[in-house]
Amino acid sequence: MMQDDPFPAAERILLEIDAVFRKDPKLKEFDIVPVTANHNKSPVLHVEHCLGLESWCVRHVYCYTYHRIMDARQLRSRREDPAMLARLLSGALLINPDVTTFWNMRRELLQAGRLDMQGELHFIAVLLSRKPKCTEAFAHRKWVVRRLLLAGADKDALLEEELQVSRYAADRYPNNYHAWSHRMWCLANLAPATSAILHKEWAASEAWVSSHVSDHSGMQYRQFLLDRLLELKHSVSEDIVDTGRKSIQQLLSHSQNEDNVDFVQSALIKSVGLIASELLLNTDLILRFAGHEALWCHRRYLLVSFKKILNCRTDMNGTGGCRYSSSICVTRSRCAEKLSEAVSSGHVNTENAPLERDQKLSSQELGALDRDLCHLQGAMMWHEAKLISGCQPDELHQQRLAKQHRKWLSHVLKLDVPAVA
Repeated sequence: MMQDDPFPAAERILLEIDAVFRKDPKLKEFDIVPVTANHNKSPVLHVEHCLGLESWCVRHVYCYTYHRIMDARQLRSRREDPAMLARLLSGALLINPDVTTFWNMRRELLQAGRLDMQGELHFIAVLLSRKPKCTEAFAHRKWVVRRLLLAGADKDALLEEELQVSRYAADRYPNNYHAWSHRMWCLANLAPATSAILHKEWAASEAWVSSHVSDHSGMQYRQFLLDRLLELKHSVSEDIVDTGRKSIQQLLSHSQNEDNVDFVQSALIKSVGLIASELLLNTDLILRFAGHEALWCHRRYLLVSFKKILNCRTDMNGTGGCRYSSSICVTRSRCAEKLSEAVSSGHVNTENAPLERDQKLSSQELGALDRDLCHLQGAMMWHEAKLISGCQPDELHQQRLAKQHRKWLSHVLKLDVPAVA
């Protein structure tokens, strides 16, 4: 239990911290500096937009702020000066941001107009520099953003700021699930309906996961982006389509098919192309950075998505929200039969738009689509076999992960991956 520890200098320290936030709008970091002795000078350090608090005074300041805040909370008469209460809460949260009561009291001050909403976002950003995985801070940040939206704040400016903060937090702490979840929330609630931001994030996240190959939270964000791109009603950018087309052809060229495949139906280029390009990137990362389980887990997600696309072959609603069959191995006749049913009902469009009921694919087009799907399925199996065989025998952890992957392919996807010399 925390004992009462009067500290006369606490109020002065809190005033100095508050003054730093007021005079430096570019303040970006806060940390506790390991100094064990009091040298009769201010323990508050402010250098190059960075705020520090010497460690010798941390316990005393926190004890002081904690007891003052709890006293104010219990009185309920609101006799504590709001400005003073705000300083107490700032000091306490900078030291220990995991106390829900403190954040609730900050919300009360914000609702009463005693604190500025934009200033609160700045305070949280500085706090996250020291505690980048703080759940309470991200939850409070979402609350503030919602309030700003209700007040008519600029969505684009808010989105840009939130993306910067979440990226900074993710860089500061590995596997920062809370930062990446906040980023997903921002795209879902702040991003415009257009696909431009998704394309930008897709390109940026590729560079990020390529340099953080053990960070599965970052790869989960990439999976989120992939799902959103596949759900787009309108076309993705030409760059993504071209990359996807080249990736598909690269997969097919490595599958040792005797037939020369010159095209893939346009309905599949966006969906299969996106997944194929990500599979090739994932293959490159697995072979270059051996022994990282996060890469293999990400691959399994991609293969499940690939399987669903191949089995569905078409978007029943024009939105990416179709339902998939359970078997990966679809025969030529079943493929044509299922696609014919979809075309007859007027829900299939190779250009991602609903067909009129009097429009039907010809038997030649059905056969071409069926042929492409068979090639893609074979290419996927061949690619997995090449990857597993390409893992070096002297990399024991990589070999173990490859064996687990082969077992997963067999038991989950029901694929008997052939051995490749």
